[in-house]
Amino acid sequence: MDQIIDGKLYSTESSTLIAQNHSSVFRTGDDVILYKTGYGSFFVRTVHDWERGSTDFEQGGSIRSISDNEAKKLYKQLQFQKVGYKDTFGIEQEEA
Repeated sequence: MDQIIDGKLYSTESSTLIAQNHSSVFRTGDDVILYKTGYGSFFVRTVHDWERGSTDFEQGGSIRSISDNEAKKLYKQLQFQKVGYKDTFGIEQEEA
């Protein structure tokens, strides 16, 4: 899925999937997927519950760009991290 936001292309195909939830397993709620572009920008793809049954699921949903701070918060909230915190953000995760 591609989307242009403020003149910048955000593509799920060419970006790295960082973390996500798996609400589709339970068929409740929205799928939220955090990506990082090759230029270091973060964005979120949200696929709504009602879009899951669509034959065009891969193109469904919406994309929005987010700040580094928003990405850090979201990373901690998502169930499954595909890339480590340090590799994603370049720093060690702070302990509570």
